[in-house]
Amino acid sequence: MKFDFKYYIPSRIHFKSGIINDIGEYIRELSINRVLVVADSYISALPWFQTLIEKMKQFASEVFIFDNVHCEPSDEDVNNGIAYACGKGINGIIGVGGGSSMDCAKCVAAAISNDSASIEPFLRPETKKVHKKLPLILIPTTAGTGAEITRGAVIIDKKQRTKRGFGNGGYYADIALIDPDVGCTLSKNQIATSGLDALCHAIESFLVNQTHPICKIWSYNALKLIWDNLPKMYEENDSVSQENMFLGSLLATMSFSTGVGLTFSHHISDVLGGTYEIPHGYASYYTLPCTVKIFMEKGKNKTEFEALGNIFGSADVATALVKLSNTLNVPSYKKYFSPMSNDDIDDIFNRILGNSYRASGLAGDDLLKVLRNSFVN
Repeated sequence: MKFDFKYYIPSRIHFKSGIINDIGEYIRELSINRVLVVADSYISALPWFQTLIEKMKQFASEVFIFDNVHCEPSDEDVNNGIAYACGKGINGIIGVGGGSSMDCAKCVAAAISNDSASIEPFLRPETKKVHKKLPLILIPTTAGTGAEITRGAVIIDKKQRTKRGFGNGGYYADIALIDPDVGCTLSKNQIATSGLDALCHAIESFLVNQTHPICKIWSYNALKLIWDNLPKMYEENDSVSQENMFLGSLLATMSFSTGVGLTFSHHISDVLGGTYEIPHGYASYYTLPCTVKIFMEKGKNKTEFEALGNIFGSADVATALVKLSNTLNVPSYKKYFSPMSNDDIDDIFNRILGNSYRASGLAGDDLLKVLRNSFVN
């Protein structure tokens, strides 16, 4: 095999327990004096967040907090954030939270940088280019989404009932501060859904990647870290499992975000998450076992499945994934929607094909098979 690959992530990463205590140094370095902090109401009520804000105030003249971000944020959340920032002279943004808050922070930064009162012109299928002007710092509070180092954002369009991303360009953080200690405040449900998102990133990028050796190494090692530590973090949430999960999430994102891509599991989750109120990690994971089975049937990933079997301790990878979901008490999809009819499947299928911006790794007939085998009784 002759290698031909590229790799570029412009965000500077600092991974260290307690690193958020040094937030002032980064605010000073980026010359931010009027800060907009984007978070959700759960995060903003935590004691460590209040301490973080006080540290910011020691280095910035004004700190404004927009904490009206919902789980699986919508275009409305983003536009509310843009309106909140209007007229405040914001010259830097800090996103604190899971993927919802960090994606919302990117979108608000993009709109303000481009003098827009709405995020709409920048979301697919619109193609207005995002010009980056405002400094952006992202601080993840979950070990899962990897949004702290990706250029994209995933926002629910309530009218179209699907998720949309930037149509031209994106918004990388200048600095990603990854502090595993913040994982101590996560609930079991948050650990499960964000951890499964990271696992999906690792498995999917591992399976579709046939040409990028660096990303192959990262996704494989991410898989090992996540598989060994997600159940431990779920049960014990100790410092070792926290650190390993945050590292596993980072490595998985460094793999898929370079253009290696993902599979149908994330492909489908964009529409599921926009249609039903499902946490993103679950929406991606529900179709992962069936997607994996189809990859196995294709017989093109024998080396990859041998590696997965070594990590999972079983050659039956799909069954091992189901067992993990039982360990994490993942609710059935029926908690969020009823089994699908043929008309439902056709609707989801057409909306996926009409709005997708992810690599899939499988053909259209396989997409239908995944949907039917996952959601039809």
